Amino acid sequence: MDEGYFYCDRTDKIRLLENIKSQLFIRPRRFGKSLVLSMLENYYDVAKKDEFISL
Repeated sequence: MDEGYFYCDRTDKIRLLENIKSQLFIRPRRFGKSLVLSMLENYYDVAKKDEFISL
């Protein structure tokens, strides 16, 4: 947001992803796949557990 970029917080969707039997992320290039996976990686990283507020 500081440099003219837009970020849409999708952390509220983690609970939905946990309840789905299988996930497949198919989207066009440069459409947020890596960002979503990075969000999940950081969310589940035990070393960073104090940085996140529980959903």
